[in-house]
Amino acid sequence: MRRFLTIAKGPLKWIAAYGSLPLIMAVTLTKVIPAFRALRGAEIVVVMPEGGFGHTVTGPDVARRQYAGKRCAFIVFSEYGRHNWKVAAIWPDLSMAFFPLSLGWSIGGRSLRTPVLRWYKTIAPRAMIRLIRLVGGPKVLVITLLDLYAQITDATKSQTDRLTVYHRWPVGYFKLMREVAMPPAALPARRQHMIRGKLKALSASMGGPEPVRLCCLYLRQLGAGYADITSSRRDGSPLIDYMDGLRLLNQADYQVLLTGDVSLEPGACRESGGMLVDAKSLGVSSQLFSIYAATECDIFVGEAGGATWLPGVNEIPRLVLNALPYIQGFPNSWMYYKTVTDPEGKLVHYKHLFADHAFDFELQRMTVHDNSSSEISEAISCFLEDVARAPNLAPEVDPILEFPDHTRIRHAANCRLSPAFLKLFEPALSATHEAR
Repeated sequence: MRRFLTIAKGPLKWIAAYGSLPLIMAVTLTKVIPAFRALRGAEIVVVMPEGGFGHTVTGPDVARRQYAGKRCAFIVFSEYGRHNWKVAAIWPDLSMAFFPLSLGWSIGGRSLRTPVLRWYKTIAPRAMIRLIRLVGGPKVLVITLLDLYAQITDATKSQTDRLTVYHRWPVGYFKLMREVAMPPAALPARRQHMIRGKLKALSASMGGPEPVRLCCLYLRQLGAGYADITSSRRDGSPLIDYMDGLRLLNQADYQVLLTGDVSLEPGACRESGGMLVDAKSLGVSSQLFSIYAATECDIFVGEAGGATWLPGVNEIPRLVLNALPYIQGFPNSWMYYKTVTDPEGKLVHYKHLFADHAFDFELQRMTVHDNSSSEISEAISCFLEDVARAPNLAPEVDPILEFPDHTRIRHAANCRLSPAFLKLFEPALSATHEAR
């Protein structure tokens, strides 16, 4: 029976994909009309045919900064469950629209989705580009997201250089952020007011203190279902390993808003007195909650996934944990990377990893360690101390000396290694760490 089901799986996917296509096209047509009303006055239209959630944040932000003063629009072709469509509502100076490539439903806590037809995934964005050019005429510049990123990429770099557009565009983005100031990204005021009111009411109903400040906590776990090591290696530590650090945040009067790929156990919100909250305990959609948390928080603590980009748009201080590979780096951030040991169990120095393994997910013959509970709580403790003193402290180490040009931390303004991470490499402490 199992063998029969395995054999039948392929045709069933084919039937589901083609059977859903008329509905996908119908949904697209219903969205085209209102989208084109918004696009009618656009001077720049960027089409995103591929990419994860992070690009639905960085793409629009690059567009509005690169073409400041012009009317911009951003179109995303989206596979079900890959993007948060609520992000379209946060841009005060750019219109954004999503078009489906597949459909899905959430039933009994499980997500069911139709497969994506490769040919449709290729043709649909091309057809949209042609349609916009036809309707808009020569006055409208229509480009892809990759074209947009190429505009801000260092043109002096050779195409054979390992720093291609894929790796180099964040450096151009960081430069844009320094040079072109833009209004903050935010949900509409009525949405903000609704969630803010619910947060205060929740704390009051559970006997907790009235929240003074907000911390967005983002945990990435989606890579566990993928064979792709570039996704699975970016997963972080389980929620249980964050609990000691979360108590430190609560003691500092931060109400923690949990987002990402994990949720609270029943009763966890009440046990915290409403100081640890997720979308379900608050009674709002996870998509809306995660956007609010990342744009309205006072500080951000999280792992290096797509959602890490969102607080950066609003210059919110970030503690980035479990970062990998070592090319990672973000403006206004404290970086704490996954630690790596050699075949003998000795800690591999971050200088070596920055220099020779910045792009390396596999790290052959080496072992990658997720941040432990003690490391996370120590990093959060140092982060709170630094933020309390001044969020734009000078980096602990000289970036010119410590970080090669190909690393993003070298180019990200006000980005530094967490003091807790640096302590791991002090001679007196490294021996203890190696033996764990």
